[in-house]
Amino acid sequence: MDKEEELLEQWRELTPEKQQKVWQFVQILKSESQTTPQAKFIPQTPLSKKLWEIRQRAIASGLQLLNEDEIEQELAARRGGCSDTKSVEHRLLMRRGKRQKARGKRGNK
Repeated sequence: MDKEEELLEQWRELTPEKQQKVWQFVQILKSESQTTPQAKFIPQTPLSKKLWEIRQRAIASGLQLLNEDEIEQELAARRGGCSDTKSVEHRLLMRRGKRQKARGKRGNK
């Protein structure tokens, strides 16, 4: 019996709930392979080659890389700021307002 037949045999013995979990897992694996470009990036420098190798080993070991939103949150947390986009926008608007007030005061003197 080859792997495909064995997999189907094992799957048929599962409860419908567990079959659904297997299906969901397969879909996740399929989407990961579609969203992870393997050959698009070619490291050019010795440092980038080393970092790329480390990244590939981390992925192979099962480490989940951060998505864009998670990266923003981590950067904001490390900088001591808010990770919420609306909060960041609010802070930028507040800074802009303070600068405009300061300019207005300087112009009135």
